[in-house]
Amino acid sequence: MMGILTPEQLFFRYAWPAADKLFMERKLSERDYRRLKVFRDNPHLCPPRELLETCFHRIFDALRICGNETGRSAWDDRNVGDYWRMFHDGPGPVRVYTVGEIRGDGNLLGTSRRQGEHPQLLSNPYSLELRQGNQIYVRMACAVEIYGER
Repeated sequence: MMGILTPEQLFFRYAWPAADKLFMERKLSERDYRRLKVFRDNPHLCPPRELLETCFHRIFDALRICGNETGRSAWDDRNVGDYWRMFHDGPGPVRVYTVGEIRGDGNLLGTSRRQGEHPQLLSNPYSLELRQGNQIYVRMACAVEIYGER
């Protein structure tokens, strides 16, 4: 188990799923994309704020606004979590899923809390220690964190 995440690690976990799209749209340089992949592949490392602010500047601007509205600094750990879980309304909204089946390839099947949705194949890029029945936060089909763990 990884333990408590820094605000930068939590921000990165939620922002990373958009990196491929930004790279393909040439809104993220190859150099920055490669630098970010290091933190995806080594989730115990803490990405520098400057890198996150540069690569995900639109998200960071929204994070800063959220902090101003709640009286917190942008990088306050509660502000980072609240922004993603409650206020992020851009591409890839955050949803809560229930883990159904954990597959041998590390992926899993999860069901959204939304009525009538079918199970969805989800990735687990941060190797969360999941069990069937866990509630998890998901963004862009990526398991980001366990619900209520923080």
